[in-house]
Order: sequence, then structure tokens, then C-alpha cells
Amino acid sequence: MRRRIAGQAVLLAVALAASSAALACLPVPGDPIQRETRACRDADVVFVATLGETASVAPDADFPWTMSTSSFEVVEVLRGSPDADARIATEDPAEPGLRRLPPHSCLGSGLRLAGSEGRRLLVFATAATRDGRTLYRLARGSRFLDNCSGCDDALARLRRHAQTEPADLPGAGADIAPALR
Repeated sequence: MRRRIAGQAVLLAVALAASSAALACLPVPGDPIQRETRACRDADVVFVATLGETASVAPDADFPWTMSTSSFEVVEVLRGSPDADARIATEDPAEPGLRRLPPHSCLGSGLRLAGSEGRRLLVFATAATRDGRTLYRLARGSRFLDNCSGCDDALARLRRHAQTEPADLPGAGADIAPALR
């Protein structure tokens, strides 16, 4: 009886771990305008960039996930002051399985940087430092702009609000969509 209960407890723990990882990957609730407003508010920098050369970076004690990084050329700044010497980064699991799920795995790492040289990218990112160099970790909302449905409208809205301070961004109220239109 104890073995059966212990076995069921293990199965329950595995199911809960799997569901929490799956929940982390669910889309943020709200309409697209609300999602981009949240993404802008949560990001350290928002800019449009043309990607340069890419590289893979091995895990270490501070960043326990394999990362893909890319140099970039800033095309347009929408928020913050991007460091031109920084690199854009996405995280990939160093080994498969839930216990090694990187924190941004459902956000930016869906955008594969390898083979993307020359493509334009709308970057919503948080800044981190690795080996004395700034990395912009792609966050929710980042997307390639070539053949992107709705990106022109999103960029127009972001441009209109580029000078808005983070504390002044809509989002405190229940309905933020009218504020962005």
C-alpha cells in the first residue's frame, strides 16, 4: 500500500512539473495590443535590428543553458538605449527535459538566430551581463519583421509611444486597448 501511494505521489509530482512548464508557455492573456504593451513595459530595451553573425555559447555557472547569440545593427530605437557592442541572445535547453528548462524558453528562443543573418528583428529584451559583455535576452513580443502580419501596425503603435515613460504606459486599468489606438 505504501509503495502504491509513493508511486502515485511520484506520478503526481511529474504531472505537476509538466503542467507548470506547459503553463509557462501559454500565451499571455489579452489582445495583441495589450500583449505588446506588457512586453514593452517589461523590456529594458525595444528596438529594430538587422542581425549579423551568430554564435553558440556554452553553458557556465551563471548561465546554465546553451545560448545562441548574434551581433546586430540598430535600425530604430523604440525604448531604452541599446548598447551597440552588445549581443542578442536566446536560450536553449542544455539537455532535454523539464528540469533544465531555461527561463526564457517560451519567449525568445522560439526565434532561432542561426541562419538569420541579415534579417530584421523587432527586439523586446532584458539586459544581462556575461563575461563583461551585455547580452540582450529576447523576451515575449520579439519577432522577425520580414513577412510578418500586423507588424507594421505594431511598429506604428510602438513609435507613437516611444517617448512614454514605463510608469506611464497603459496597463494599470482594466482596458488598455483604447489607450493605444
